[in-house]
Amino acid sequence: MLLVGGVAFAAVGSSLVYLIRTLSQISLLKAGLALLSLVLVVALFSALSGWNKLRKRDMSALLEACGWAVNFRMYMTRRLGYLFSHTPHLPKGARKERRDLVTLFLRQTGYGAFRWARVGLVALLAALLTVALLSALFWNQIKVLLQAWRSG
Repeated sequence: MLLVGGVAFAAVGSSLVYLIRTLSQISLLKAGLALLSLVLVVALFSALSGWNKLRKRDMSALLEACGWAVNFRMYMTRRLGYLFSHTPHLPKGARKERRDLVTLFLRQTGYGAFRWARVGLVALLAALLTVALLSALFWNQIKVLLQAWRSG
């Protein structure tokens, strides 16, 4: 088992050396162009996939789920999309209140006051648990380091 681990470690090490040596021989301009071309290929396929999904939007499943009997495919056109997502203008004299009602509710109930206390308590418990776990796992190494530090 130890021999297999050593062979695997040597194989990984030699492949990393080969990779680093090969990458060091490539000019910075060629590496940048290769990275840019990779990003453009991914962006192109993402754009084509998004266009295809937008083209295949089907309203019949949504209408059928609402209880309407639609027996044919009803593709969502640009006009239908505008109809369903358009927000009309406000009438004259109307105004929007731009208040955060959730924050107002939290202040009235006093619920938000304990949030940071809970976050701090969870962070403190996580830090203590991490220190306890690390000290349990590496106690012998910590003891040796402390003895070496004391002896100077």
